This record gives sequence, structure tokens and C-alpha cells, in this order.
Amino acid sequence: MTEGTSMDLPKTFTPLSAFFDDGKIQLGTLLNVVGVILDCRLPMATRRKDWKAQMRLCDKSIDEHMWDVPVDIFRPQQDMPSFEAGDVVILQQAKVQRVKSDNLNLLTNWATSIHVYRATQLSKSLPPPVMQSSMDKSRRPTPKVEEYVLWLYQNIDERCIPEVEHFQIKANQSRNIGKDKYCELAKVSDNSFHNLVVQAVGGPCDLGDKLRLYVSDYTDNPAFYNYSWTGNSIDKTGDRDGDPFGYTSGKTGPKYKTSSDWTGPFGRKSMQITCYGPHATAIRKEAKKGTWLNLLNVQIKYGSNNANLEGFLRESRNGYGPKTCVHVLDPQDDPETIDPRLKDAIRRKRSYEKEQKAQLKQLTCVNTSEITGMKRPATEQPEKRLNSKQRRALQRAQAKDKAQAEEAAVVLPPLKTPLATNPRDLNPQVVCENQDQPIARVLDMLAHAAHTSIKQGVPVVLKMPFENVLCRANVRVVDFRPHSLQDFASSRRKTEFDILSDVSSNSGSDSDEDVGRPDNSGRELTWEWCFALQLQDASVPSGKAKNSGGLNSSRIWVVVSNAHAQLLTGLDACNLRANREELAKLREKLFILWGDLEERKSNLTAANDKKRSRAEASKSKLSERPPLDSSDAEAEASTKQDVGDHAVSNRPFTCCIEQYGVQVSERDAAKADAGEGKRWERVFALFGTKISSF
Repeated sequence: MTEGTSMDLPKTFTPLSAFFDDGKIQLGTLLNVVGVILDCRLPMATRRKDWKAQMRLCDKSIDEHMWDVPVDIFRPQQDMPSFEAGDVVILQQAKVQRVKSDNLNLLTNWATSIHVYRATQLSKSLPPPVMQSSMDKSRRPTPKVEEYVLWLYQNIDERCIPEVEHFQIKANQSRNIGKDKYCELAKVSDNSFHNLVVQAVGGPCDLGDKLRLYVSDYTDNPAFYNYSWTGNSIDKTGDRDGDPFGYTSGKTGPKYKTSSDWTGPFGRKSMQITCYGPHATAIRKEAKKGTWLNLLNVQIKYGSNNANLEGFLRESRNGYGPKTCVHVLDPQDDPETIDPRLKDAIRRKRSYEKEQKAQLKQLTCVNTSEITGMKRPATEQPEKRLNSKQRRALQRAQAKDKAQAEEAAVVLPPLKTPLATNPRDLNPQVVCENQDQPIARVLDMLAHAAHTSIKQGVPVVLKMPFENVLCRANVRVVDFRPHSLQDFASSRRKTEFDILSDVSSNSGSDSDEDVGRPDNSGRELTWEWCFALQLQDASVPSGKAKNSGGLNSSRIWVVVSNAHAQLLTGLDACNLRANREELAKLREKLFILWGDLEERKSNLTAANDKKRSRAEASKSKLSERPPLDSSDAEAEASTKQDVGDHAVSNRPFTCCIEQYGVQVSERDAAKADAGEGKRWERVFALFGTKISSF
């Protein structure tokens, strides 16, 4: 084969020009290609057992434009091929892929064979290919294909064959490209290059040939611009001790409104980034305010004011590496595979919003008090006398507190042996985990654990607010909440905080107190299970133990979270009011769990409604002033009955119950045992239990 003659590409091979024609090839397709190496990236270790290398190929179909197609190579280190300037490479069964916003490229897999023909030998004759792996050796190209290799090398545009020295320099430089340059904004410094995981908090502002964007990962850097709250404007001056958001200056009214010029996080948490070329194009197409981004190789240096650090994303000068250094991160991706650095940034954002909201609420209250002239009542002023109704309510509350205090003083010792035994009539269609664990009584679960310490030679018993324990119990269901099965699933709008493992089902509700409450931006709804069951110890005859809330009670309320409800029922939550088929499936499942409890509860609710109506009608005929010894709460209770007070016909079953504590608000400082304004509240939850169908 002589130089200058024409030769067709072998039939089973694809020209590289197809990668630049829209729709010509599809993602995931396995192709055979042959091309000349323009440059390469030396192998480097990955987080898995394979190593990664990269090369760029050019063939006769694109040499006129000096285009190229990147190839990502993943192989064990011993199977990695080596490349030299101008080598011709044959790839068989390489997969078409698209990495983020870049053009189509190729990816090797376990079935890909790589044959390298050295340029130093092709100038004389056709040498044998370099084959590293067993797959390479088992699939040697045909003589016709090897003939085309020699022709391609002799007829490719000379500009596509790099100089040996230049090729080696770029290959050695590629070792530095692969290093993990990720850095939080708090640690960036002047004259450095870093990879960032950030959120767009301002802009983007299109300036024609470039684009300006403001980003944050919710960490502080003293070299960043300080955005401070000053009522209706932004203060661009110094810091404030104890007031990181700068709320305390510029009070102009009872309401503290954000500036129309800045809606990002306050303080020194945001950095300006200027993007050029393909990076600016990618942001125009894919990013907006609120988008999470992975920005690669961002240059950090002081801006034009020489006072604050800024970032710059420029085009690669050596033509190597990804053409776009802007990649969009989706917080709605699978939490198991999502970038942990994105999780950390979202967790910091949630903490920032909580702190910001608390400060703003406090300042709003203080400022409103100053403007309206509100003052606390003097302590020496005589208290207003209570009427008879208020006195009775106060007496009932004091009696209840006294009873609870006496109950708290009684602490059961820890059980050394299980006191409960398995009843004979356990429901075999309800199974649970931890079969090797002993059965615990509900009575013992309700007993508060105690810690005994010695103070001045006297033992002091301290009641613990809760224990982190897992139990297995034999119980039956005697009540449930909500009252209607249609409300067992609730909806909320998805937020970026959903990927955090410590987010509960209620954290995404539409309450005004919820941090990160989604706006009406069209985010899709997600449905979650959320209900509670009242369980009675199976050792107590059905309907014989009224739940008084004391230690003698054999009943306990347990919450059922979304994940554990999915396991319990085998169903995914949905709109049960609109989906009657799923509601019927749920009712059928729960009938196995609680028998005719739902039917009895419905009948009892209807009876209670009738009694309440009659009581209200008769009450309207009596004097508006009740007798001195009457109680509104007692009158209401007389018309209401609990479904748990009546015998139910369901069978007991074995389940797993966990106990833990949650922090709740507490105004009484004497009861605030979890910090200022907080106390611990004990919670029981069902877990590891499943309704099986035979």
C-alpha cells in the first residue's frame, strides 16, 4: 500500500466523524474504531480495583478539522496499554457514552480489546500489535484491518501526529490533572486551582463573552465579600461579633426584609465566579439560581478590587481534559450513589437556614417590641384574680403534675430474665426480625430507666428521659391514628434536604416552621406513610386494660415511619383518596394485622358523634353557668369512648419496637432537660415487622 492511494474503512468499523453528527450513533452502542493517538493521559488509580487512562483519537474522516474523540480506558494496572506519539490504535467493542455536558466519546468495558501499533515501526512496515490483556490476544484484527492501519498512518494529516517530546510532556503533566483538587470554599486561597461543589446563589449574569455567577457551599472565608443585613439594604462593611449575619444594624422598621440586590446567604459565604467559553455556555443552558454544581479546575485569585477572592473558569489551553468543567448535581438522585460532598454542603445549608431563621425571628420580636413600646409587666403589680372556671382548671393541672411526679419516682429495676411468654394464638402471618431476642412486656417498656449515683454518701436515683433500646413484644392492635385509612399516607413537596439520612418524614411538611420549605415552583409531590398504632400486651385479655397513661397500663402508642410502613404492608405510599385500588389493598393487609378493628372504630365514632350532638343540644337548654363542681373536660369525656375500651377480636402477634428520644420545645425552664427551651420526649416506634400473605 503506497502513500496517496485511497482505501475504504473496513465494514465493521465506524468513522469518527459519526460522533459529530447528531443522531448518527446512539448512547450505549458498541463500536469498532481505528485512529491515530493525538495525546494521552497516563494511568492512575481509582477508588475501585481498575485504573483509568485516557487518549484522544483522530482518523481520516476528521483530520481536516483536527477534531478528536476521547476514549476512557478502565482496566487493571497490569492490563493497561502504553502509548507513544503517533501510534495507531484499534478498539473493538467500545461503548458510546456522554460524560456530563461533553460530546459523545468512548468507554472501554470487559469485552473491549485494544491493539496498539507503534508509530516508530509503522514507518517501515506493519509491526505486530502490542497486546496487554488476554482479551486483546484472543481477538487479533484481520489482515485486511491491519492493512488499513498501515494506510491510515501513511495518509493521515501530518498535523495529527504530535512531536515525541511534546507528547511526552503532556502525558507527564496529565498525572497532576487527575489529583483530587476538591476544596471547600472556606479553605481556598490566592493563586490556586480547585474543584468545587457549590450552589448557585446569585445570577447568572450574562456579559456576552463571559458569564458571572455567585456560588456558595455555606462555609465562611474571611477573604470573601461580606454581605450583611441592614434592614432594607446590604451593609458592605465590617464584621459583627455574635451577629454573623449582620442583622443588628440599620433597623428601619418592625419587618426585616432582604435586599432586592442580594438574596444569597449573608456573611462571608459566597464567591463570585467568572466563566468563559464552553463553561459559560454550559451554565446558560443548564444552571439557574438554586442549582448545585460541580466546578472543575476553578482558578482562585483576588479580583479587580484586590480585596476579595474570586473564581475564574477559563478554556483549557493545552486542549486536554474535559471541554466543560461545569457539571450539574441533582439532589434528587439515589441517596446511595450521590456525592457525599454534596450531602455535606446541603447539610451546612440546612444548618445555616435554621440559624438564620432563629436570629431573624428573635430580632423581629425585639424590634417590634421597641417600636410599639411594649413592656413586661412589673413584678410588683398584683395578679388578676382567677374566676371559678380558671381555678378549677388550675387545680386539675396541679393534681395531674403531682400524680406524674409521684409516678416518676417509681422506677422498676432492669429485668434479668424475660417475664413474658409466647401466647398460643399468635398470628403466623405477622413476622418480625430478631427472633433470638427475648419477649419484653409493655409494662417494662413504659418503666423509665434510672441511674443511681452517690452524692455525699447518699444514693441518688435519677430518672432517664428515655433509652435507646430495641425490644421484641407480643401485642395486639387496639387503636390507630389517623382515624381514617385514607389519611395513613400524606404528601409533601420534594426538597434538596431529602437526601440527608437524618431527615424525618415530617421535616418536609408544609408547616411555616419548616426550614427549606419549598415554594410553588412546581416540584413534584412525594407520598409517605405516617401513622401510629396503639398496642396492648398480649398477656392482657382483650378489652380488659384501659390505657390510663400510668405504669399500670399495658398499652403503648408506636409510630410507624415511611420505611417501616413499607416493610409492614409491602405497599408504597400514594394518594389513597384518589387511588381506591391501593386503599383496598391496604385495608386487606391491615385486616390481617388488626381484624375487625377498623369496622368497630367506625361504628364507635358514629355513636360518639350522636352522643356529642345530644349533649350539646341538652347543654344549650341549661344555664350558661355550670355548677361549681363541674368540669368541661369531664363533660366532654362523658360523651366520648375509646375504641380500645371495647374488646376486639384480632389475634396477637410478635413485633419489634424501638425506643428513642426527640427534642421538643419546652417553655418551663425546670423541665428543659435538653438545652435551653428544649426537653426530651420519649418515642416508641415499630420496626422490622412484616405482614406476610400465604
